[in-house]
Amino acid sequence: MINSSEVQRQSGAGISRSPVGGYDFPTERTVKAAVLADLLEGRSSTHRDCWLEHGSSRLAHHILVLRDGGWPIETNRRLVSTSDGRTADIAHYSLDLALVSLDPETIREYVERVRTVRAAIRRKAVP
Repeated sequence: MINSSEVQRQSGAGISRSPVGGYDFPTERTVKAAVLADLLEGRSSTHRDCWLEHGSSRLAHHILVLRDGGWPIETNRRLVSTSDGRTADIAHYSLDLALVSLDPETIREYVERVRTVRAAIRRKAVP
Protein backbone atom coordinates (compact mmCIF):
# COMPACT_ATOMS: atom_id res chain seq x y z
CA MET A 1 0.00 0.00 0.00
CA ILE A 2 1.28 3.47 -0.92
CA ASN A 3 0.82 6.26 1.60
CA SER A 4 -0.07 9.81 0.52
CA SER A 5 3.40 11.25 1.20
CA GLU A 6 4.91 8.61 -1.07
CA VAL A 7 2.47 9.51 -3.84
CA GLN A 8 3.40 13.19 -3.54
CA ARG A 9 7.08 12.34 -3.65
CA GLN A 10 6.63 10.17 -6.74
CA SER A 11 4.44 12.55 -8.68
CA GLY A 12 6.60 15.61 -8.05
CA ALA A 13 10.03 14.02 -7.82
CA GLY A 14 12.63 15.51 -10.12
CA ILE A 15 10.38 18.12 -11.71
CA SER A 16 10.67 21.89 -11.64
CA ARG A 17 8.12 24.30 -13.08
CA SER A 18 9.49 26.85 -15.54
CA PRO A 19 8.63 30.42 -14.62
CA VAL A 20 8.42 31.03 -18.37
CA GLY A 21 5.65 29.34 -20.32
CA GLY A 22 4.45 27.07 -17.51
CA TYR A 23 6.30 23.94 -18.64
CA ASP A 24 7.70 21.40 -16.21
CA PHE A 25 11.39 20.65 -16.74
CA PRO A 26 12.47 17.27 -15.37
CA THR A 27 15.70 17.25 -13.38
CA GLU A 28 18.60 16.88 -15.79
CA ARG A 29 19.76 13.51 -14.47
CA THR A 30 16.44 11.72 -15.18
CA VAL A 31 15.34 9.64 -18.15
CA LYS A 32 12.36 11.98 -18.50
CA ALA A 33 14.83 14.83 -19.07
CA ALA A 34 16.71 12.78 -21.68
CA VAL A 35 13.46 11.97 -23.50
CA LEU A 36 12.41 15.63 -23.40
CA ALA A 37 15.83 16.71 -24.70
CA ASP A 38 15.45 14.29 -27.62
CA LEU A 39 12.02 15.72 -28.43
CA LEU A 40 13.23 19.32 -28.06
CA GLU A 41 15.97 18.56 -30.59
CA GLY A 42 13.28 17.54 -33.08
CA ARG A 43 13.73 13.80 -32.79
CA SER A 44 10.82 11.41 -32.61
CA SER A 45 11.07 8.59 -30.11
CA THR A 46 9.79 5.05 -29.85
CA HIS A 47 9.87 2.55 -27.01
CA ARG A 48 12.85 0.86 -28.67
CA ASP A 49 14.74 4.19 -28.94
CA CYS A 50 14.17 4.86 -25.24
CA TRP A 51 15.37 1.38 -24.30
CA LEU A 52 18.52 1.52 -26.45
CA GLU A 53 19.50 5.14 -25.76
CA HIS A 54 18.35 5.64 -22.17
CA GLY A 55 17.98 2.15 -20.70
CA SER A 56 14.31 2.57 -19.84
CA SER A 57 11.34 0.47 -20.89
CA ARG A 58 8.90 3.10 -19.57
CA LEU A 59 8.64 5.57 -22.47
CA ALA A 60 4.82 5.76 -22.31
CA HIS A 61 5.08 6.71 -18.62
CA HIS A 62 7.73 9.36 -19.32
CA ILE A 63 5.54 10.82 -22.08
CA LEU A 64 2.51 10.87 -19.77
CA VAL A 65 4.46 12.77 -17.09
CA LEU A 66 5.83 15.22 -19.66
CA ARG A 67 2.34 15.84 -21.05
CA ASP A 68 1.06 16.40 -17.53
CA GLY A 69 3.85 18.98 -17.26
CA GLY A 70 2.45 20.98 -20.14
CA TRP A 71 4.47 19.63 -23.06
CA PRO A 72 2.33 19.20 -26.23
CA ILE A 73 3.74 15.82 -27.24
CA GLU A 74 2.08 14.18 -30.21
CA THR A 75 1.58 10.46 -30.79
CA ASN A 76 1.76 9.02 -34.29
CA ARG A 77 0.95 5.33 -34.63
CA ARG A 78 2.66 3.25 -37.29
CA LEU A 79 2.33 -0.35 -38.39
CA VAL A 80 5.67 -2.15 -38.63
CA SER A 81 6.66 -5.70 -39.54
CA THR A 82 8.04 -7.90 -36.79
CA SER A 83 10.80 -10.49 -37.08
CA ASP A 84 8.23 -13.31 -36.99
CA GLY A 85 6.06 -11.91 -39.78
CA ARG A 86 3.37 -10.23 -37.68
CA THR A 87 2.46 -6.57 -37.85
CA ALA A 88 2.82 -4.42 -34.75
CA ASP A 89 1.26 -1.02 -34.05
CA ILE A 90 3.90 1.19 -32.42
CA ALA A 91 3.83 4.76 -31.16
CA HIS A 92 6.24 7.44 -32.34
CA TYR A 93 6.27 10.45 -30.05
CA SER A 94 7.24 13.91 -31.26
CA LEU A 95 7.08 17.53 -30.20
CA ASP A 96 6.24 20.37 -32.58
CA LEU A 97 8.41 23.25 -31.35
CA ALA A 98 6.02 25.71 -33.00
CA LEU A 99 3.56 24.77 -30.24
CA VAL A 100 6.08 25.50 -27.46
CA SER A 101 6.07 29.06 -26.18
CA LEU A 102 9.66 29.14 -24.97
CA ASP A 103 12.69 31.09 -26.11
CA PRO A 104 14.95 28.91 -28.29
CA GLU A 105 17.91 29.82 -26.05
CA THR A 106 16.07 28.45 -22.98
CA ILE A 107 15.48 25.21 -24.85
CA ARG A 108 19.08 25.01 -26.07
CA GLU A 109 20.49 25.61 -22.58
CA TYR A 110 18.23 22.96 -21.03
CA VAL A 111 19.14 20.35 -23.66
CA GLU A 112 22.83 21.12 -23.20
CA ARG A 113 22.57 20.71 -19.40
CA VAL A 114 20.71 17.41 -19.81
CA ARG A 115 23.29 16.05 -22.26
CA THR A 116 26.18 17.10 -19.98
CA VAL A 117 24.68 15.61 -16.80
CA ARG A 118 23.54 12.39 -18.48
CA ALA A 119 26.99 11.91 -20.07
CA ALA A 120 28.63 12.29 -16.65
CA ILE A 121 26.24 9.70 -15.20
CA ARG A 122 27.09 7.24 -18.00
CA ARG A 123 30.83 7.76 -17.46
CA LYS A 124 30.45 6.96 -13.74
CA ALA A 125 28.38 3.85 -14.50
CA VAL A 126 31.11 2.33 -16.69
CA PRO A 127 33.80 0.74 -14.48
